[in-house]
Amino acid sequence: MAAATVAACGGGGSAGSPAVDKSTASVPSAPVPPTDNGPSAEGIWQGSMSLGWDTTAFVLPTGQSYFIFSLKGVVQDMVAGYGTSRVGSFTSTDALDFSPLPLRRTSVNISGTYSVGQSFNGTMTKTAGEFSHTDTFATTYQPLYASTPVLSALSGAYKGSAALRSGTGAVTASLDAGGLISGTLTLPSGTCAVTGSVAVAGNGKAILNAKVALAGASCPLDGGYTEGAAAVLTDASGSTLYLATLLQDKSDGVVVLATKQ
Repeated sequence: MAAATVAACGGGGSAGSPAVDKSTASVPSAPVPPTDNGPSAEGIWQGSMSLGWDTTAFVLPTGQSYFIFSLKGVVQDMVAGYGTSRVGSFTSTDALDFSPLPLRRTSVNISGTYSVGQSFNGTMTKTAGEFSHTDTFATTYQPLYASTPVLSALSGAYKGSAALRSGTGAVTASLDAGGLISGTLTLPSGTCAVTGSVAVAGNGKAILNAKVALAGASCPLDGGYTEGAAAVLTDASGSTLYLATLLQDKSDGVVVLATKQ
């Protein structure tokens, strides 16, 4: 808001210049207090969606969000976009669906409701012609989000599923105690050498900052450099690395779902 102009004056004005009537001089408006949208939907959420796929969602404090969809440990899809939280409602109108099946990137609108520390449910509506449809998702909050990861405890060998827009394949990777990643992504269309890193974010929560670079003569994304988020989640079956990163122009991305060996 532009501040209102305040006229300045000397003691009684100068010759040839009328004195300013202080009783009518404008004063700055009081600042408008910021809107309180309440606690946001930030966190790690897990559950399922209407296609029967397992759903893992990362919602960062900035509103940047990543939804990883899988079936029996195999990556099926990823949706990423910026969302706005407001008093229990979450909306995103700029999300993108990076689907390896059928190798398309489509626009998605997300609308949901959340209860802090409990549930996050909603709909995703794809808006691309013949692929237009709406899916629902239902997830619960993962308390691990509030903890600070210890990279040395997460280090080890990981093996599982990974995808680019060009298809889904197998990934083997190692994560060292300093957060460095190295490995191989094997796709039907070629093989990519994988390098990168994860690091604890500034807020100290369980969602890590992630960077991944791909290279290789047959790699569909040779020379690609991506950034995003990752987390290692542990349950009765072991520890699993979830990673979602995008190119700067958001034309493609990397999705990883790999279990610790």
